[in-house]
Parts: sequence; C-alpha cells; structure tokens
Amino acid sequence: MSLFENPLADYSMTKYLGCQEHRDLAREAVRKSLVLLKNVEWQGSSGNVTTGTTILSAVKKRLIQILK
Repeated sequence: MSLFENPLADYSMTKYLGCQEHRDLAREAVRKSLVLLKNVEWQGSSGNVTTGTTILSAVKKRLIQILK
C-alpha cells in the first residue's frame, strides 16, 4: 500500500486551509445537520422504540443460518 514511502505530509494545499469558502461551506453543513438533529424526535423519548442489533448478535445469527 506504500504507506511509509512518503511519511511526511504534503503541505502544498495548506494555503487553502481556513479559506472563507471552506468556512462558509462548513457553516452551511452545521446548519443543515442541526436541523436534522432537531427533527429526530425518537431519540431519548419513551414509547415504542425499536431495539437495535449488535454486530455480535448479527454475526451469530448469520453463522447459524450458514451452518444449517
């Protein structure tokens, strides 16, 4: 994978770090994600909330299906 052939970072793009265009884009992303978070009402509330599946239980279930 050549991970260690060039161990130092490429600093050629550092002049773009923190530019106004990127800051504006980041602010827009935050605004949109906050709206999404506010609209998800099931988190933390009581009621008929579906239970999740752990990775372990899903793997076990699949292995049982394969071994049958």
